[in-house]
Amino acid sequence: KDSDLSPTFETSVGKTVDTELISDEKDWTWDGGIFKPACIGDAVWKDENANGIQDAGDRPLAGVHTKLSYADSNETVTNVLGEVVEPQDTDDNGTYKYCNLVPGDYVVTFTADPDANGTPYLSTKANEGNDTVDSDIPGLVQGGGSAPAETLISGEDNDTIDAGFIQEICLGDYVWYDENLNGVQDSNESGVVDINVTLLDSRGKVAKDVYGNTVKITKTNGKGYYKFCHLRPGVDYQIKFDIPESYLPTLQNQGSDVKDSDAGKDGIIHVKHPVRDDMTNDLGIYCECDDYEVHPENYKKVKAPALSVFGGILAILSLGLMVARRREEA
Repeated sequence: KDSDLSPTFETSVGKTVDTELISDEKDWTWDGGIFKPACIGDAVWKDENANGIQDAGDRPLAGVHTKLSYADSNETVTNVLGEVVEPQDTDDNGTYKYCNLVPGDYVVTFTADPDANGTPYLSTKANEGNDTVDSDIPGLVQGGGSAPAETLISGEDNDTIDAGFIQEICLGDYVWYDENLNGVQDSNESGVVDINVTLLDSRGKVAKDVYGNTVKITKTNGKGYYKFCHLRPGVDYQIKFDIPESYLPTLQNQGSDVKDSDAGKDGIIHVKHPVRDDMTNDLGIYCECDDYEVHPENYKKVKAPALSVFGGILAILSLGLMVARRREEA
């Protein structure tokens, strides 16, 4: 059942060793097995919208380290020419490729260094769609990870082993006293200190960061600012403020997003699917005693009730009886 060609992995025609046939001998054991080398690769990208899919708006990641290993052995990988298969970094298009491989089981490992600002990369969510455009490494792992083992057959060119990366984000920013009740941060208005701020997920539960830790309640600092970091991009959040007693949220969305108030009457800001740092989530508050100015529709003037026709007749009759009695008394 084996191959008798020698030497192995030669591109030229192989041959068997010499054999001697005797009279009337039938020897059916001389076989030759051949194969075509295989390739594996594809792409690494920055998942801008954190959906786990390579979209038109995503950009390639150059310089990500890749390494090819045997799935069932710690031995150094060699190709059909007997050469050691060295690790590769992705090129400017975010691509990599290993070729001249002997068919078999292989694993590709991806490692992304932090960016120029020192912000780490985390793997995006895995297996979200078609295998040609999704990410194959475990999700939310800092720096990356390994794709599942792939079996390469003779002549195969497997270009579906991809890795998408995201970067953790921060949300914030400011709570202030809206002195003139216009819903906009004016230069003469000051921040509110020591306001408790809680980050919730889309279900109203306390949110978790990219590492699975519960996000702790924070407070506005001495200037009225707050911030939550190490957050997963691409999911919905709610920012809840503990507004001081006798104060209310000011008017919502009255100006540019960096200067207006974003909370509803419940004191909650709904942040939809952020994919990068968002420091525009602000809250203005004002004294409850001024609510009639902010929401005049809730404070309509009370008018004197009008008399009905029947009520008017009764009033006239009552007046007439009173006059008649006074005349009799006189």
